[in-house]
Amino acid sequence: MFVKLRRSLAALSIAAVCLLLADGAARAEEAPARQFAETPQPVAPRATPPAPAKPPASGRDLKPSTAVPTLAEQVRSLQASVETLQADVAAMKARLQNAEKDVGTLRSGMTALQNKLSEYLAKVSFTCKSASVSRSGSGVEENCSPYRCRAIDGRCAPQTCNSVDDCAPGYVCLPGVFKCSLP
Repeated sequence: MFVKLRRSLAALSIAAVCLLLADGAARAEEAPARQFAETPQPVAPRATPPAPAKPPASGRDLKPSTAVPTLAEQVRSLQASVETLQADVAAMKARLQNAEKDVGTLRSGMTALQNKLSEYLAKVSFTCKSASVSRSGSGVEENCSPYRCRAIDGRCAPQTCNSVDDCAPGYVCLPGVFKCSLP
């Protein structure tokens, strides 16, 4: 984007120089023409009288014509445009540098959040290593015996039972007591 902008600025500068040169050449050519126009020339007699002047067709023809800017004025305008574009480019570069700093800050914050999330998941995620052993995401194992490791969340079952399915293999649920015990 900056390369295209620089090329445009260079083209505008070249155009401004060309306009200045052309303006100087045009003024040099006008000087002899003015001298010739100021010298009175003999007028040949006309055979027919001149036609009467026509009134203007509309009111807009009565307005004074707008002056065409000289080449020097056009060059100054182009130079002002170039300066404005250069200032805009400088401002964009500053904004880009600030945005790059912000991206760096966001990336480091994102990395810190990912590390904390990994630590959290290691603490709260559990799996059943066996029917009676629970294992945390950080690798810590807990023997659930005489109760079973619950497959649904990987943790040891509560210290009560409703059936033999709540007890580790080899244990039974004692009716009325609701505790797992050896038979």
